[in-house]
Amino acid sequence: MNAIVGLSLPDAEIENEMWKDVRGANDGLTTMTPWGYVIGTGNTDGSLMLRQSLARFFGIVLFMSGLTLGLLPDGAAGSGLIAMKLGGMVIFMLVGAVLFRAGRERPGIEMHVDLKHKVIRLGNRSLTGDFQLSDLLRFDEVQSVFMLRGTDKTSPSRLYLRLGENIAIEIAKGKRNALERVRQRLTYDLTYGSTRQR
Repeated sequence: MNAIVGLSLPDAEIENEMWKDVRGANDGLTTMTPWGYVIGTGNTDGSLMLRQSLARFFGIVLFMSGLTLGLLPDGAAGSGLIAMKLGGMVIFMLVGAVLFRAGRERPGIEMHVDLKHKVIRLGNRSLTGDFQLSDLLRFDEVQSVFMLRGTDKTSPSRLYLRLGENIAIEIAKGKRNALERVRQRLTYDLTYGSTRQR
């Protein structure tokens, strides 16, 4: 099992030395905040929001261009020109629809670990970049943190919170080493809460 449950270390100095690299590690999956940190793929950097906005805009433009191309009069065009017009219309509309849909995709679940209030907020980002809460968990509701390692180098590892016998929530996926650091850090914070913040 990959979980550390009920970890107890007798000496605070040994404990702080042991977890110093875990709490201070820059893993690329966490973002520090004044109240704790954020884990997940749902980041709010400007480039992601800009890409999504541009994909939606150009998707609408291409879709409308395809629709306009289909509505143009044929005049005295031959059958070859009509087939090209219909092909162009279908391609523009399909690419536009795919771009628009890609621009509406949400980046995934985001988890806020609030060390001050000892709660975990689960949610995702809206199209405007606002956090939308879907669930709120107290630290004591989480039984363990575990990681399913990828079977080979191409498949990502996945990090889960175990809430009960049959309930597990996927909170992140990525490279094994980065997720291992996140798992250790999260396990430490869930075990000791905000009593031993750095």
